[in-house]
Amino acid sequence: MNFSLACHAFNAVLATALAIATPQGAYAITTMCSTDPMVYTMTNSMLSLSSNIGTMADRILVTEDKIGQMADRIVTTENLLASTLVQIQGSGAAGGKPGVLLLAPATGDQVSRVTAPSIMLSDNATSYVLYVSATGNFNDSGVMPLLVTPQTPLQEVWPQAAQAISGNTVYIAVRSVIGQSNLSELSNGVRLGLQ
Repeated sequence: MNFSLACHAFNAVLATALAIATPQGAYAITTMCSTDPMVYTMTNSMLSLSSNIGTMADRILVTEDKIGQMADRIVTTENLLASTLVQIQGSGAAGGKPGVLLLAPATGDQVSRVTAPSIMLSDNATSYVLYVSATGNFNDSGVMPLLVTPQTPLQEVWPQAAQAISGNTVYIAVRSVIGQSNLSELSNGVRLGLQ
């Protein structure tokens, strides 16, 4: 028996059963055995759509897990940064000197040989020692220390230090002046391009 005959037989049996069960009225009969191509197309489209929705839901769950992992990593990074800043700026309670962080200029910035860069420190010190190096080794004998105070601003001493650097790269770090005669720990080093 082919599919079309089987469907017609099924429709006839179903119509008879419904007529016996509900003799008062006629009901429209829809069966799964339609040979209409539109019904097949719609059925296949619905099944495909259902499958696609399931796939998207799975992908959303995977993405949600990845977002959660990234959030955990961000929290870990923030905690590490906070503890690093605490160590750099630490208190002098245990006899250690507080640290300072060189916030600006940033590594990779370009600066002029004749115009001093704008220096920003985490402790907002107005007096500090600026260390200028051609190699980035601030323990080297070639490091030039420059005392910067409100009476001797950086613009007055910068050109001399920059001219002493023969290459196109200069490294700087600072120590804040604490009180009358104490210096902070050496800050982070920053690599700058000289123009």
